[in-house]
Amino acid sequence: AIGHPVLELGSMFNAFVGFGELDDKCTEKFFGYDSETAFRFWRLSLARYLGTDDENAIVDAENKAFKAVGDVIYSADGKTLVMVANKNAKSIAIANGTEVIAPNAFNLAKGVSSIAFPSTLVNVQGNALDVTAWYTSQDGVVYAGPVLYKVKGLTSSVAVKEGTVAIAENAVNNAAVKTITLPSSLKVIGKNAFAQSGLTAVVIPN
Repeated sequence: AIGHPVLELGSMFNAFVGFGELDDKCTEKFFGYDSETAFRFWRLSLARYLGTDDENAIVDAENKAFKAVGDVIYSADGKTLVMVANKNAKSIAIANGTEVIAPNAFNLAKGVSSIAFPSTLVNVQGNALDVTAWYTSQDGVVYAGPVLYKVKGLTSSVAVKEGTVAIAENAVNNAAVKTITLPSSLKVIGKNAFAQSGLTAVVIPN
């Protein structure tokens, strides 16, 4: 296989299967064809990805790739939140041990207004939380547990709080931000974290 299988398979599953699991009309709106056709595309894509047409091998890969905990689908190792599968969900507690929130993870559950983040989280990919009611209600410097997720509003100076372990992708794409002070606890800076900021100064701890 090429690339990172969890995230690639997760995105494929979301697109072809996940968005229509509770309401197959979502699939028709998204693709323009019915959920059965989408499922066939998923199976064909998975077969191509795995390099086999063996039905047993494909089903085995499906079973090993993901696990469900309540309304949430994770990678089999529990490290990646792939999708919140309940479109009516209002509150989500992300399992401890989760390290990554995958792109589009909340696209089916945009009404989620309360999210409990685990201390193990280190990466929120592809603006995954932007679609949620939780994010809409936030202002200023927005944290997803130990991750600086976004800087909203006209905030010119940001002091990232101690204990923050990561700055998410696209987190400080805010032209108003001119200076940022990083904490000694920081370990990870996501791609394009400062790409569209107005940064003129970054204070790095000794």
